[in-house]
Amino acid sequence: MNAYTLPGCTLPKAIRYWHFLLLILFAFSGIYGFSQTGDVQGAWSATIKNDKVNIHFKMQGDNYNSSSNDNFLLNELSVIPKEQKGSFKITREAGSILFNGKFDGNDGSGFYEFTPDNSYAEYMNGEGVNELNDRDLFTYFLLNIKKDYVKVIHDNGFKGFTKNDLIPLAALKVDEAYIRFWKQNGYENIKLSDLVPLKSLDVTAEYVQGFNNIGYKNISVSNLIPMKSLGITSAYVKGFQDLGFKNIAAKDFIPLKSLGITPEYVKGFQDLGFKNFELSDMIPLKSTGVTVDYVSSMQKKGLNYKSLDKYMQLKNMED
Repeated sequence: MNAYTLPGCTLPKAIRYWHFLLLILFAFSGIYGFSQTGDVQGAWSATIKNDKVNIHFKMQGDNYNSSSNDNFLLNELSVIPKEQKGSFKITREAGSILFNGKFDGNDGSGFYEFTPDNSYAEYMNGEGVNELNDRDLFTYFLLNIKKDYVKVIHDNGFKGFTKNDLIPLAALKVDEAYIRFWKQNGYENIKLSDLVPLKSLDVTAEYVQGFNNIGYKNISVSNLIPMKSLGITSAYVKGFQDLGFKNIAAKDFIPLKSLGITPEYVKGFQDLGFKNFELSDMIPLKSTGVTVDYVSSMQKKGLNYKSLDKYMQLKNMED
């Protein structure tokens, strides 16, 4: 079983989760085609809105055809040609883009060409981010990956990462504060690859602290990820604690939530007089379709069993 497989999760749910995660991981690599080589140039169109400019880049070549939309601060543009065709430039650490064309009001279009910064590429190579080609550097430009960002990754103990590892991290804005949060809260051995799904699912300090407050400290990353993806909160877990289930492992809530088992569902059976059952017993019960109303209706017919298993067997016979 994969570390992030969702136990008890239906196949469609698991597929949706992985599809979502893969989109996050590869969105930028797929859009910008960083595996390609050659000059980075093409057509652009843009719209100015307040203090930002949304620029659509379109690239075409013999083996690729890709496009992307990116926002820039208006003050990053050197001069905006409005009366007639002209040029303007945006410069970042990874290089610069020269735009030719003009704006008509807040809308503009024309052609562009990206020129990488050789010193930036040399620095990255020296830091172990090797084999950056022009299109890689264009991706780094659009994400505004700075030299200091690589230093932050190194300074926090992560070594041996590749040029492609930085893309989802930068795209999701995994910063030093987010990394240090995990390091300072018992996750000293967290992997760089773990930070991507954690950030993409918005696993925050508040989310983790909520579990700490009810006795669940240092939940493993392999459990936190499916827990957050399924919407398992500390309030959800506390609901079961309030019913008397005090020593349930964090991972055991994953199949419960994936099947829609709630504290209210469990309390319904307690209210009918059933006390001696484990929380895990609810999984086959719910999977079989046994509800509180079903058990109550059977009891009214004189079928007063002491075990919930009997009602599950009865439901199976009916089906």
